Amino acid sequence: VLQERRYRRLGEDRERPVRCRFIFATNRNLAAMVDRREFRPDLYYRIALFRIHLPPLRERWHELPEILKTLVRRHARRLGYERPPRIHPQVVTRLRTYDWPGNIRELEAAVQIALLEARGNSTLQPSHFHAYLRDQGVSGACLMVQEPRLNLHNAVVIRIPADLSLDEVRRYTERAYTHALLVRFQGNRTLTARTLGIGRSTLYKMLKRWSRGQRPPA
Repeated sequence: VLQERRYRRLGEDRERPVRCRFIFATNRNLAAMVDRREFRPDLYYRIALFRIHLPPLRERWHELPEILKTLVRRHARRLGYERPPRIHPQVVTRLRTYDWPGNIRELEAAVQIALLEARGNSTLQPSHFHAYLRDQGVSGACLMVQEPRLNLHNAVVIRIPADLSLDEVRRYTERAYTHALLVRFQGNRTLTARTLGIGRSTLYKMLKRWSRGQRPPA
């Protein structure tokens, strides 16, 4: 079907043309999997004709307020609200302490729980999300460097355990940021090294050193 754009119905002896478009979605880095021989290259090059990279929610903090409003409006009436509650400004700050590995679907679940917690209130408060975030083990600080000269639309948010020394924070941040760039560039080490301002050989040495210990945080 993918290669010849034709198919045969069960029991038929004639082929029919395919009149549809295929859209494939994944949260895996297929290009890196091809390099590791974990995914068939012939299949990859058949489906990867036009690629759209949608960054995870933790890399799109600037969109969080609008996404949150949309989810609240979507579920408020279904959960018995006459009108969607307002969202306290500190809610977004609180939600940024979690990196949302389940992306939009996980945030949507958290919003529904918060709406149930907030019944009878006209404003969603940070406290309405505390129970969900506590259950996810959120206990660390959230580091977001807001340098005026930087474009925060491309910000990388790194959660850092709250009990590290300054030296440990430096090492932790270096590994986490490097890993975030590798994910963003789909495993392309040349682009990663160029963004870090180091040579490829230096990056390889860093990755080799880290591979002997704990994996960089996701």
